[in-house]
Amino acid sequence: ISVEVNGSSGVLEVTPQTGFSSSGFVGGPFNPASQLYTLVNSGEARVEWAAEKKETWVAVTPPSGVLAAGESTTVTMAVNGGAQELPDGTYADTVVFKNLTNGQGDTSRRAGLTVISQTAALTVLPETGLHFTSVTGGPLEAARQEFTLTNPSADSLEWSAATTQPWASLSTDH
Repeated sequence: ISVEVNGSSGVLEVTPQTGFSSSGFVGGPFNPASQLYTLVNSGEARVEWAAEKKETWVAVTPPSGVLAAGESTTVTMAVNGGAQELPDGTYADTVVFKNLTNGQGDTSRRAGLTVISQTAALTVLPETGLHFTSVTGGPLEAARQEFTLTNPSADSLEWSAATTQPWASLSTDH
């Protein structure tokens, strides 16, 4: 039942305007794992709302609620455990935010997931790169920086590293 007083009604607004996109290797984890959305009732009457989705790999929490006039709430759109079972590929869903009271402000946001095959995938951490500081003729702040190379697949992987500066050298020594 919808009650309207003096022509006033509730209006559902959802921010941000962007969709949610995540990616990761087969079996997860997926990054980013979630995105927050703010639902606001910018109208003058209460709004009952619901978020509808089709795919099992995406979750919306909470999936529904009620907002008084001027009230807001935070909703989390996330990749759930169902994504861990997906083979490599690109997946999409549309999450529809519905104003069940009067339809004003109904909107949707895209949810995307890219699952990457673990075959021959090299991960290098940290991703920040090299950074050394020194005064002319002085010692370097950090004379050594370590990186970790990981092959998450069961397949063998050949790799190489090189430097383009004469003052830098690479070593596989620990």
